[in-house]
Amino acid sequence: PSACPGKALRLRAGPRLGRAPNFRATGLPPAVGGSVGLEKSPPPLPTGVGSWTFSKPLTQPMHVAGQATAKVHLRSVVAQTTLVALLYDVAPNGNAKFVARGAHLNRTRGNGVVTVTLYPNDWVFDAGHRVGLLLAGSDGVWMQTGVTGTPVHVIGGTLTLPALSRPRTTFLPGGPYP
Repeated sequence: PSACPGKALRLRAGPRLGRAPNFRATGLPPAVGGSVGLEKSPPPLPTGVGSWTFSKPLTQPMHVAGQATAKVHLRSVVAQTTLVALLYDVAPNGNAKFVARGAHLNRTRGNGVVTVTLYPNDWVFDAGHRVGLLLAGSDGVWMQTGVTGTPVHVIGGTLTLPALSRPRTTFLPGGPYP
């Protein structure tokens, strides 16, 4: 799929299980392992659980400024399921940097379309990098949602990135906030 300015990234279909907590793709921050009261490192945590979509490598840099949105077609057997969207910048060597997140409470069951609005961000994806999106039932680093114990299936959808059409070469004058 393409992820060029002005185009949407088509989301891959796949299950997004609502059975287990998810801790992004990297687990807890390193500081937790050495915290006072912990005699040894915590056990490995479930990470990267959900439905992943990746773009093809970008042919040019892409500057994203604003709120990304994921319009997700899904199927749920129960109401009150949480959908979390986690956006990543994936380098050619496979290393990924977390960029933004958003969540949506799906109040209905059956087939439906939900829109997850991610927190606003200002980020440049370098040429050769890929855009990665993880759709999950929770993000334990940010918030722990209730889990229904039932699967939610991602049927498809689109990720729309607010990419600038021209490179930013100047900035607005700044100053103290009144």
